[in-house]
Amino acid sequence: MINWIVVKSHGNKEIGAIGFINNKVAVIASFYDDRDGNQDGKVSMTERITAAIFPISLNGSDIARVAMQARVQSNIVLKDPTIHRIAMNIFLNFSRNLVAEGIYAVYFSRGISKVSSFAASNITSNFAIEYAIRKGMEKEVKNAYKKLTNY
Repeated sequence: MINWIVVKSHGNKEIGAIGFINNKVAVIASFYDDRDGNQDGKVSMTERITAAIFPISLNGSDIARVAMQARVQSNIVLKDPTIHRIAMNIFLNFSRNLVAEGIYAVYFSRGISKVSSFAASNITSNFAIEYAIRKGMEKEVKNAYKKLTNY
């Protein structure tokens, strides 16, 4: 059976929960979507668009936030002191992915976009096909970068 403890932010707002099995952290859950910027419980169209066009993914940001807040909540620390290590591992993994995505966005994405645009325009004069070729090339380069950097 899982026993749950609610995690509250500094403003005493409930942001997530930690599930325990035999007094060990088993599950970390966030009450909010990563894309919910104002944390009102709904992802508005503006938040969806912003998340879609933002060059760096925020996947896992709310879980990291809940874990980091849980490590300073006394009723959770007293139940399982390893929450400090768990929270730091979650935060470091999330941060590592942000750094890798940031490096790609700053150093590679513009150059890849230009090269793929040039190549696509030399292959066809149809705008729709050119766009598909360009996006396909950009996606493949990003996938190769992800495999290379393990993020």
